[in-house]
Amino acid sequence: MREEVGRFVGFGVEQHAGRHPYLVERLMPTVYRRLELPRTDDESVLIEAANDRCVSSGRRVCLVFGPDRCLYLEPDGTWSWSGDAPSSGVVIER
Repeated sequence: MREEVGRFVGFGVEQHAGRHPYLVERLMPTVYRRLELPRTDDESVLIEAANDRCVSSGRRVCLVFGPDRCLYLEPDGTWSWSGDAPSSGVVIER
């Protein structure tokens, strides 16, 4: 089954929380794509890029700055800060 879905990076988004920032894109319930982002002093650049991806793809995303600092973005343009990074589910990569 793994070959049918794609290459599994691991089970549980929280297992990949060592490097920040990163973007978690919700592909379908409990299936996510994790994208590494470059480190920058200007977080607004990352927020704008994450919002553009969210709106253009029509998928929920979470921009993770640290284990207790995340920005959840919705395709309708709404967003909210959270202290909880995404967890559980299956993470795949292209």
